[in-house]
Amino acid sequence: MMIYDKTIWVDHVVDSDTGEVIQQGTPISENRLNKSEDGIFENRELTSLEMQQILELKRNAENFNVEIGSVTLSNSQAYPFNNSKITIALKKPRNSLDYEISTELVSSNGEAGDVIVSDKQTNGFKLEFTGSATAATVKYFVKGGIYS
Repeated sequence: MMIYDKTIWVDHVVDSDTGEVIQQGTPISENRLNKSEDGIFENRELTSLEMQQILELKRNAENFNVEIGSVTLSNSQAYPFNNSKITIALKKPRNSLDYEISTELVSSNGEAGDVIVSDKQTNGFKLEFTGSATAATVKYFVKGGIYS
């Protein structure tokens, strides 16, 4: 990036009665006009780049907002069957499906097996466990998917 030397422009002033030059104006030339054009162009490019960076920072900041919740899943069927799948509604809907969900098994009445996340939508997702437990409490963490 070049350093821009500001040009102080002055009008060319001539006494209308005598024709005497009262003030010599700043000469206009190809070099001076192109210097102005280059400065305007560089400023536009820099502004565009900075706007992209601001939007990226905003997007990243919004994606660090983590929604945390906890739910108890129930299973009334005998192993190997399981009907614990439920739908979790997000408190803040996402703009895209590009969000991450992590889970933590807090407690269970029996063997919970794996906790499965499925059917992601912008407004929610489904949770279930695969084991023989009659109930399992799962804490979930949702990060990302919110873009301005």
